[in-house]
Amino acid sequence: MQPAAAALLALIPLRLLNAWLAGVADCDETYNYWEAVCLLAAPHPFRRPLQTWEYAPEFALRSWAYVLPYAAISRIVDNSFLAVRLCAVALPFALAEASLVKGMEKRFGPDAGWILLGLLASSAGHAAAAPALVPSATICALAAWSQGRWLKGDRRGAVFLAVLATLWPGWPFVAVLFIPLAVDVLLKDGLREALRLGVASGLFVLIPCA
Repeated sequence: MQPAAAALLALIPLRLLNAWLAGVADCDETYNYWEAVCLLAAPHPFRRPLQTWEYAPEFALRSWAYVLPYAAISRIVDNSFLAVRLCAVALPFALAEASLVKGMEKRFGPDAGWILLGLLASSAGHAAAAPALVPSATICALAAWSQGRWLKGDRRGAVFLAVLATLWPGWPFVAVLFIPLAVDVLLKDGLREALRLGVASGLFVLIPCA
């Protein structure tokens, strides 16, 4: 069995178990993200949760664009917290980790893939981040996915995921994580292609968020 296949078999059940057993450890996650998801997904006005001040128009410190996809999924699963956490938070995180393992295996060989899989499976930080609905955890998953695509030679996919990680969760300063990717695209594809990829990806992400 190759590391990429083992990553899927090991990490998906592990991250779903993390989501099943772990509590919501951060009050910011509770009131600024899950509360916002419930606010958008609540089917009846008298059941609507409270809006935190960060989302109020006069402050607008947080974007509704980040929580909107989770709210849409919540409506589909009848506002089940556990279903959203398992299917929309923990599962994509595990798939992103598996993509990184596959990229590592392709770029550096099976031994490197096995080592990375062991590190990810035993990581306390990833166990805590996998079920968390906060921008930092989402960026962690998207960055892993982007790096995995990059290691596999898919620079276009890597750039799109990098732009998504930078713009969608609302933490644009994480762009510094992707400077090596940007340099690689510039050197291998040229300035024109790099700008085209960046602008196209940015518009694709920003227009729905507007």
